[in-house]
Amino acid sequence: MLDQLLSLLPTLITWDTDLFLCLNRHHCQFMDNFMELYSDKWIWIPFYISFWWVMFKNYSWKITLTCLIVITILVTISDQTTSTLLKPMVERMRPSNPDNPLSQMTHIVDGYRGGRFGFPSSHSANAWSLTFFAIYLVRRQVLAYMLIVWSLLMCYSRIYLGVHYPGDVFVGMLIGLINASIVYYIFQRLRGEYTHVFKPVAGKMKYAWVPVAMGTLMLTGISVSAFFMI
Repeated sequence: MLDQLLSLLPTLITWDTDLFLCLNRHHCQFMDNFMELYSDKWIWIPFYISFWWVMFKNYSWKITLTCLIVITILVTISDQTTSTLLKPMVERMRPSNPDNPLSQMTHIVDGYRGGRFGFPSSHSANAWSLTFFAIYLVRRQVLAYMLIVWSLLMCYSRIYLGVHYPGDVFVGMLIGLINASIVYYIFQRLRGEYTHVFKPVAGKMKYAWVPVAMGTLMLTGISVSAFFMI
């Protein structure tokens, strides 16, 4: 069984490379600016704060603080799994890495090449960890759709910038899903009374529109900034 899987690896790598080149080659100055801004982890701080503000407005400080700690642990696990454990172990060079022959065909934005290795994507793992955990916890369709779109765009931005193959972000998504599922299961088992208050049957969540509005506002701001940077 293992031999059969290993025999498929060269084919999967070829497909992954071909898909990367297909996605990475379509670019323009506006999208260069947009994706570079979108991929910056610090630019989304107001978006994260809007979630915590809504939680503070709806639930006790103990529940909100506990959720913050749990999510911090979750993201740390996902980040360390990808960056500290798997990237040095697998040693798959990024498409943008100058030592990778593919870098000659890779579209690079403003000289940004990331680190040496890229499998799996930490950006993807972290984004999907947050997304899946929030979906499990909050269970509101509008928020779920918005977070899914946010994570998908985050993944695409990493491919667009030339620092990840599609396979990198896909495996990052799987890691985010697995870690979020495990952490939520443990959280629910240990503090079921905390997770229950988020369920729609427990009552309507006030100001649930705020993160959606903030996300929309930030996308608009990034788009306007990208336009004026041309």
